[in-house]
Amino acid sequence: MTLWEYWYVETNTSNARKFVAELNERGMDGWQLVGFASADKTIGLNSLFAIITRARKELPRPPVGTVEGWIPDPSGRHPDRYWDGGHWTRWVRDKAGGNRSEDPPYGPVLHSD
Repeated sequence: MTLWEYWYVETNTSNARKFVAELNERGMDGWQLVGFASADKTIGLNSLFAIITRARKELPRPPVGTVEGWIPDPSGRHPDRYWDGGHWTRWVRDKAGGNRSEDPPYGPVLHSD
């Protein structure tokens, strides 16, 4: 069974080149375009929105016997992610001893096949 994660990229139409560059960069990481929308300027909206997907990658587990605590984030999105002794959690921090924030170890799973 393959699990899929989804994400979105959004900008206003004046940043269309940046929007395309972001989609190309995500494409190099295995993301594929699922859907695209553009808001109608006549009603005062001026945005571009894309939904992208990729097969979910499992994060590698730390060595057996690793106790709970802050460990370098194997996803590479943050310096540290909290290991609860059995699973990666959504708690991350962007510098040692810094405030924690949330980022699921996997994107939201909305579909599987």
